Amino acid sequence: MAKNYWYFIREKIDWPVFLLSGGALVAFVVLSYFKVEAVSKFVSTGFDFSIRYFGAYWQFLMLATFVVGAVLAISKYGKVRLGDRHKPEMSYFKWVAVIITTGLGAGGVFWAAAEPMYYFLEVPPMHKGIVGATTDAIGPALAQSYMSWGFTAWSVYGAISAIILIYAHNHKGMPLKPRTLLYPILGKRVLTSKWGIAADVFCIIGAAAGTIGPIGFLGLQVSYGTHAIFGVPDTFSTQLLIIIGLTAVVLVSTITGIDKGIQWLSKLNVNMMILIAGFLLVLGPGLFIINSFMASFGTYVSNL
Repeated sequence: MAKNYWYFIREKIDWPVFLLSGGALVAFVVLSYFKVEAVSKFVSTGFDFSIRYFGAYWQFLMLATFVVGAVLAISKYGKVRLGDRHKPEMSYFKWVAVIITTGLGAGGVFWAAAEPMYYFLEVPPMHKGIVGATTDAIGPALAQSYMSWGFTAWSVYGAISAIILIYAHNHKGMPLKPRTLLYPILGKRVLTSKWGIAADVFCIIGAAAGTIGPIGFLGLQVSYGTHAIFGVPDTFSTQLLIIIGLTAVVLVSTITGIDKGIQWLSKLNVNMMILIAGFLLVLGPGLFIINSFMASFGTYVSNL
């Protein structure tokens, strides 16, 4: 058993990726604990820099990815079967549930509400003459949020990248690692290339940041919600316990795998989402929701 353990340590762990990504994350946590203001300033500066110099590129890349995905879907290649199975492992509903919940995660709980509200108060500059926090700002606010949560975003989340990974893994024997996305460019050289290491490192750090941050946001939301509904004190201790509980749920679902924990939680979340949506439409401002969605989706398409 000890021999197998050391074999795993030596042969199975990608040490450059492990040390670079793990070291960066540990350094970030340590600095956040001792120098929180400096880290906050660093993050804000980095965010402003990336938006200023890469914002247009990201929007173009998202639109280009959607176009490529749409062309693949409607062309003859849309019927190509990927993988070596003759029938799906799970039903269509279960598959969609897993895709939706893993794609959105805790970030969707926070930003799905926060992003439209932000654009409602601060109207995007393309909609000139519309004053924030007015009835006219509802449509543009929702339309702009669809850029992050609509079909343009989902073409990035679960379309082109998934196609590359499935093809390279099942048909070319490549590992299920972020570096495999570079296979169409570098071929099998990506397994030993520094570009492959860089891709893995940046994707791990990005995934960690995209997971840890939203879980923190969700902890704050749940803590505030329990205080508003049940009178539980909205303190650091409450927030910490909630975050620990959420992390435990994520850990258990991950360990039990996609066929059990992840699939069960995904179905539960989607069924609850359908129930809550039906409740809001029937007993809430259903007509307002439908009208706003249709109008804003038209704005989204016309300004794509």
